[in-house]
Amino acid sequence: MVSPAYVMSPSGAYLNSEIRYQVNEDFGAGFGFGAGEVGYNFGANGTWYVFPDHESQPAVGILGGAYFNRLSLNNYFVVKLAPFASKTAKLPWGSVTPYAGGTLSPSFCLTNPANEISLKASAGMLFAIKSLNGIRFWTEVGLGIANSVHEVVLGLVYPFAS
Repeated sequence: MVSPAYVMSPSGAYLNSEIRYQVNEDFGAGFGFGAGEVGYNFGANGTWYVFPDHESQPAVGILGGAYFNRLSLNNYFVVKLAPFASKTAKLPWGSVTPYAGGTLSPSFCLTNPANEISLKASAGMLFAIKSLNGIRFWTEVGLGIANSVHEVVLGLVYPFAS
């Protein structure tokens, strides 16, 4: 996955990437890394669907992770908990999955006691086009609520098979 983002406050560009092992549609584990004007990060995360997308029931899941971030001159250890809900609509050309969620991220500064909790709300859409052999596109808007940033993200997911 490659996802360039534009952060609106403080302004800047950011590029995030992730390598994910998707066991099935209900569980995946990934390793993320990124860099840009707002700093850099690397870490690991996993997704668990508490309720999978089934017939008329939307999916409800939790993404959890741990990251090491460098913002400005500070180094942070960040824990991420992101509950979300989504529902896939199958179409003749592929599928569309709108989703919404929130992210709660406690961060612990490794140099001074500037520890804080950030909160962000997000909404987006994932597009899977059959003729592109599993390549997926997604877009997301994030609203920084507390100690976070507003952002617009575009993403591309390329399926590697082993």
